[in-house]
Amino acid sequence: MESSDFGKLLVAVELRKQTGRNSRICGGQAWERERNGETYKESAGKPFEYRLDSGELLVEIHENPGFNIGARVWDCAVMVSKYCEKHKHLWQNKRIIEVGAGTGIVGLVLARLGAQNVMLTDLPIVVNHILKKQIDINWKIHSEKNVKAKVLCWGKDVESYGERFSGYDYIVLSDMAAPHHLANDLAASLNALVRVNPNARILLGCNINRVITSPLLNSLIDSKFTVNKIPKHELHNGYVSDHIDLYWVVKENTLERSTVKASLKNLFANS
Repeated sequence: MESSDFGKLLVAVELRKQTGRNSRICGGQAWERERNGETYKESAGKPFEYRLDSGELLVEIHENPGFNIGARVWDCAVMVSKYCEKHKHLWQNKRIIEVGAGTGIVGLVLARLGAQNVMLTDLPIVVNHILKKQIDINWKIHSEKNVKAKVLCWGKDVESYGERFSGYDYIVLSDMAAPHHLANDLAASLNALVRVNPNARILLGCNINRVITSPLLNSLIDSKFTVNKIPKHELHNGYVSDHIDLYWVVKENTLERSTVKASLKNLFANS
């Protein structure tokens, strides 16, 4: 069996196992709004407040039920943000690009946690009508604007990435709520981003119930990425869900397979 085939088999088994477990659970933790069935109507008019463990308000997101995409803060984005908060030393003075940013909460949190600069990317309608507004709302309070928004359509104009999206240390994705047929386009964009940012590491958050999750992981494996699931003890203790997985993803040709895990382990040496 080819190593890529074996990797895809492990993905399939793990997702099937977790999906089966998830189907027997009614409701989730208090922070899991999506899991607990909270609707747009119930949250209408109330900004989503992301607070640090200390209680300090860090980011405020104004959700917009009038849009089909980028309209709401998903549970996965909260879990990824809390993971970033726990490991905030990783992001200090780093340059970060978020792909498929949606409401932008993860990138905005990273910007406030000490990143040098953050680029939020998504479709034109999301960038112009959601992300730029979220940036303006949050940086009326916080004077140093170290975050911007730019259009990035998966799989399109990848030859221009060298001019438009170079110089990043981390690539972040959270809960790709998209059709399964877009998995290869997203993988193509990640390939292109890694080509122009060869030392960048990818932090990926996945809701196992999304139709794109399994095709995306398989497409990344086919594209010679090493996909490493983040163990539970490295997640934020209060924000762990049985239907959300986080991964570190590294291109195999940028690091030898034998050194990938050691390299990732070193990221947490100061945790």
